[in-house]
Amino acid sequence: MIRLADRIETLEGSKTIALFSEVRRRLAAGQDVINFGVGEPAYETPEAVVGGTCTALEAGETRYGEVAGLGALRQQLARGFAGAGVDQVLVGNGSKQLLYSAFQILCNPGDEVLIPVPSWVSFAAQVRLSGARPVFIPTKGHQLDLGALAAGVTDRTRAIVINSPNNPTGAVYPFADLEHLGALVVDKGLTLISDEAYGYFTYDGLAAMSPYAIETLRDHLLVIRSFSKHHAMTGFRVGYAVGPRPLIAAMIRLQSHLCGNVCTFAQHGALAALQVPESIWGARRSELMAKRDWAYSRIRRHLPCIKPQGAFYLYPDIRACLAADEADTDFCARLLESARVAVVPGSAFGGGGHVRICYAVPQAQLEEGIGRMEQFL
Repeated sequence: MIRLADRIETLEGSKTIALFSEVRRRLAAGQDVINFGVGEPAYETPEAVVGGTCTALEAGETRYGEVAGLGALRQQLARGFAGAGVDQVLVGNGSKQLLYSAFQILCNPGDEVLIPVPSWVSFAAQVRLSGARPVFIPTKGHQLDLGALAAGVTDRTRAIVINSPNNPTGAVYPFADLEHLGALVVDKGLTLISDEAYGYFTYDGLAAMSPYAIETLRDHLLVIRSFSKHHAMTGFRVGYAVGPRPLIAAMIRLQSHLCGNVCTFAQHGALAALQVPESIWGARRSELMAKRDWAYSRIRRHLPCIKPQGAFYLYPDIRACLAADEADTDFCARLLESARVAVVPGSAFGGGGHVRICYAVPQAQLEEGIGRMEQFL
């Protein structure tokens, strides 16, 4: 019998991906399922992006490329970060791989990484795979608890990871809080990892400020972004990291052994995405805000819910709907079985008693799915 490593034996698979597999199974069996569990916008990839990718294929851009990424793409990305050089940018296979790499190069066995919760499902798993220990810090009203974060720092703490706009809550952290957090990171000699995959999706005139705007923090900061959500390129698997030269150089060394270069023609698609007119993205964001407002107005009639400021999720509290011996996973199972609506349990994000609802689906599906949930509730 093959013996597996302890670290994989104890690793739980992604609950969001497991849910997606279950929904696909039910759809293949002919069931009418509304999927609010998927974490991607329903928009088509812009024609310019597809065209740029196809042009690259036709031009023979199918061979090995630079480990750090296409030079022209890195140059364009660096321009979005004041004072950053091309050698401070690394292109990776989506933000997920870049986050994994960051923990691998920052953490030794026994180190600790502070994670405000609720948080994206893979943060904790990736920290554990590095040999370090995730330390979960509760939030207040989905916002950072700066006092709790400061109290959570020990001599084993190596990094703090934040995600704003947040998955699953949609919270956007105020810049003043980022400044306080940045001061803590610099004072303690830590690294702040800022996952900004949803950075474009903010509403009501609110801007998601990146901690990169804090100049004194830049030597302690790794920013990770993705083309997946903003540019509707989830299947392309292109993300990028910007940070101090020693950190990026170490991530490049790891990537040279991990995967080599990112898909060459997909990077040309990403380069084309940077040229798409802002009006296209702005129209999509406005449509998502309208969907947020509509879905929130309906859900809050039945469940307590903090109105999200960004991303494209609702995160209502379902504890009043649970029997004494029930968990949020039971609620989700009943909802899927009875109403044919798939949502993700909050326990997947370290915040039990809630569910995550993705409203970035076609309007007809949104209305049908919310209607089914209302009947179920």
